[in-house]
Amino acid sequence: MIISDVLMRNLDNLHARELLSRIVIDEAHCVSQWGHDFRPDYQGLGILKQKFPNTPVLALTATATASVKEDVVQALGLVNCIIFRQSFNRPNLWYSVLPKTRKCLDDIDKFIRENHFDECGIIYCLSRLDCEKVAERLQECGHKAAFYHGSMDPARRAFVQKQWSKDEINIICATVAFGMGINKPDVRFVIHHSLPKSIEGYHQECGRAGRDGQRSSCVLYYSYSDYIRVKHMITQGVVEQSPLASGQNRSNMASSGRILETNTENLLRMVSYCENDVDCRRLLQLVHFGEKFDSAHCKKTCDNCLKIKSFVEKDVTEIAKQLVELVKLTREQFSSSHILEVYRGSLSQYVKKHRHETLGLHAAGKHLAKGEASRILRHLVTEDFLMEDVKKSDIYGSVSSVLKVNESKVYKLFSGGQKIILRFPSSAKSSKLSNFEATPAKGSLTSGKLSPPRIETPAHLPEVDLNLSAKLYSALRILRTVLVKEAGEGVMAYHIFGNATLQQISKRIPRTKEELLEVNGIGKAKISKYGDRVLETIESTIKEYYKTDKNSSSSNDSTDTIKRRRESAKVLDANPEDDDFTKSTDRSRGRAMKRHNKGGEANNTRETDYYNQCIDDDLDFDDSNCDVAINGSAPKVDRDGARTLPSWSTPSNKGHGQDLNMFQEYSFKG
Repeated sequence: MIISDVLMRNLDNLHARELLSRIVIDEAHCVSQWGHDFRPDYQGLGILKQKFPNTPVLALTATATASVKEDVVQALGLVNCIIFRQSFNRPNLWYSVLPKTRKCLDDIDKFIRENHFDECGIIYCLSRLDCEKVAERLQECGHKAAFYHGSMDPARRAFVQKQWSKDEINIICATVAFGMGINKPDVRFVIHHSLPKSIEGYHQECGRAGRDGQRSSCVLYYSYSDYIRVKHMITQGVVEQSPLASGQNRSNMASSGRILETNTENLLRMVSYCENDVDCRRLLQLVHFGEKFDSAHCKKTCDNCLKIKSFVEKDVTEIAKQLVELVKLTREQFSSSHILEVYRGSLSQYVKKHRHETLGLHAAGKHLAKGEASRILRHLVTEDFLMEDVKKSDIYGSVSSVLKVNESKVYKLFSGGQKIILRFPSSAKSSKLSNFEATPAKGSLTSGKLSPPRIETPAHLPEVDLNLSAKLYSALRILRTVLVKEAGEGVMAYHIFGNATLQQISKRIPRTKEELLEVNGIGKAKISKYGDRVLETIESTIKEYYKTDKNSSSSNDSTDTIKRRRESAKVLDANPEDDDFTKSTDRSRGRAMKRHNKGGEANNTRETDYYNQCIDDDLDFDDSNCDVAINGSAPKVDRDGARTLPSWSTPSNKGHGQDLNMFQEYSFKG
C-alpha cells in the first residue's frame, strides 16, 4: 500500500494544503522483523517521516517486546519520540492450558456448558477446515456457533461477524483472520483449539476477551503434535511468501532466513509456555514482554497458581544427556514419541522392528513418569539442544518429524559446562487438597464449574430472590436481542445495554423510570428509547414468576416485599458480578442444558477423528490484530522516562477469596 502512487499523491496533496495533521500507524509491530506478525510492506512506512518530517507520527501496538519496540522506532525513523506504555497485565482474564485429546471437542462443549453457556466467545483454530468442523460439532451440541476464515466470501464473512456482534450467534470459530476491528466488550471466553504461533499472538488474541472489565476465561488446548503441525506451516509459509524467481538476490534469501528463524523461536517459546506446569501463567507472559510481576498478585487466576502448592527443583542433566545420546544411537531418524517409548522401555512392535530394545539406553528412564521424561525431552527441543526436522511424509500431505542433534549446543552439555535444572510439581499431596488439585497433569481441568470471585456481604442484609433475578436477566437479554434487530444496521447489543447493566437491573428490579435512572449505564436517552419496553418486561416476568412458581416460599409475597428486595439489591449491586446472582443464573442455564441433553446424548458420543489428518494445504496464514483500549487518565512517568498509562480497571477483582478454586463445583441455595 505504501508504494501506491495514488496514496502518495493524496498525502502530498493533503500536505500542500496543510491538512495532513497527523499520521497514525496501527499494529506497528508488523514493521519489525522480530515481531510475531512481520509484514514486509510495513517496512516501507519509514518513507513517511522522510517525506513529511514535520508531521507527527503516532505508532500503536498492543504486543511489542523491548526488541520489537526498538526496531519499530528505528524503522519508522522516529527520533527523540515519546513512548507511552501501560501494563500488559489483564487481571480479569483467567488463564489455563489443558491437554488436547481426541475428545477435545467434547471438552470444549463441556467447558462452555458449565461456565459460559449462552455467552459470547471466540474459538481460534489452526486451519480453515478445523474452523468448520469445530463450528459444526458445537452446533450439534446445541450452541449457536458459526465459522469465519479467509476463504469465505467477503459478504458471508461480514454477515457472520454482524450476527455475532448482535448476539444472534454466541460463538465464532475462526482462524486468526478474525480480529481486525473487533472490540466487542462482552466476550466472556477465548479458547485456542490449537497452539498459537507466538506468545505475542496468544496474548493479543486472549485480549479480545473481557474488555468490559468483567471476568473472562482464556483456555488453550495443547498437544505437542500441534507444534509439529504449526512448525511445518511456518516453514511452508515462508517458502511460499519468498520469491523464488531467478532474480532473487541474496538479501531476500537472508531476510527469509531471518523471518523463519524468528518465527521458529517464537513458536518454541509458546511450546515452553504450554509445557510449563509450575510457574504462574501471568508471570510467564509478562516476563516475555519485559514487565516485572509478582506471581502472588495472580491470586490463583491461572491453572498453575491454582493447583500448585509446592514444587521441587531437579537436576536433569544426566537424563538430558541420555536422551540426546539415544537420538544419536537411533541415527537421528525417529520422532520424539518413539525416543520416549524406547527410553521408558516400550516393547511395542515398532520398537522391536528396528531392534531398539537391544540398545543400551532402552528402559533407562523406566523410573520416570511419562510426563517427566516428556517434559525434559521437549525442554531440549525448546532450548535448541535437539531440533525437530518437519516434513511431509507421504503423498496425502500428512506431516512427520524426526529429532536431530544440534552438535554445537550439546558439546557444552556433554563437556560438563552446562547443567539443566527444571522445576516439577511436588509429589507430596496434602489430604486437604480438592479433587481438582489432586488430578494428574493429564486429567481434564473442566470437571467443575468456573466459579466467579466470591464477594463477602453483610449477613444482616435482606435476602434477594435469586431465582427471580436470574429469570429476569434471561428475559432482558431476549428483549435486548429484539431491540437490536429492530434498530437495524450499525447497532450492536452492547450499544443498547451491556451485560453488567442488565445484571444490575435484574438485582434491583426497578418498577419506575425514576428507579431505572439509578442503574449505572442508563441515562435519560435510553429511558426515552427503551424505558417502557424494559418496565413491561420486568412486570411481565414478575407476574409470570409468581404465577408459575407456586411452590416457592416467596410466591405469596406482597408488592411491599418485592420493593424491600429491590432496596436490598441496591446495596448489593456495588459488586456487578455478585456471586449468588451468577450462581442462580448458571442454575437456570444448567436446567436448560439438562433438558437439551435428554434429547441429544447421541451427539455427545460421536467420535471425532479428523485430528489424525493434517490439512496442510488448507492452512490460513492471515494474521490480524486489534488495538488496545486505554482509559483517559493522565499518564505517569516511569524510571526510564517513558510515560506509563494507567493499568486496566478491574472492578471484578475486589474482595475475592485467596482460596478460590477456578474450576470448583458450587451449589445453589434453595
